[in-house]
Amino acid sequence: MKVKMIYDQIGGDYENILQRVFSDDNIIMLLSMLLEDDSYDRFMESMEKGNYEQATDEIHGLKGICGNLAINSLYDISVDILSALRAGNVDYAKGKQGELTVCYEKVISKIKEIV
Repeated sequence: MKVKMIYDQIGGDYENILQRVFSDDNIIMLLSMLLEDDSYDRFMESMEKGNYEQATDEIHGLKGICGNLAINSLYDISVDILSALRAGNVDYAKGKQGELTVCYEKVISKIKEIV
C-alpha cells in the first residue's frame, strides 16, 4: 500500500505499472534503478554547457525511464523539453528546467522513502 501512496504523491500511475510488473517488490526494484540513473544530471550539465544535442539525448533517456516506470509527472515534463529541443526552441526548454528540477527532486525523495 505504501508504494501506491508514493505513486499517488509523485503523479504516477500505480495501476499501470502494477499491471506490467505484478508486485510492489518488483516496482520497488525498478524504482531503485532511477536512483542510479544519471540522465537528469547529464541533461542539466549539457544544458549548462550549451550542448543541446547531448541534452536532447539525455532528456530522451529520462523520458523513457519515466514512461516505463509510469511516473507521468516527470514523463510529461521530459516530453515537453524533448519536443522543444527537437524543434530548436532552446529558450522554452531552458524555461522548463526549474519545473523539471522540482519534479525530479520530489520523485527521487519519495522513491528513497521506499527503496
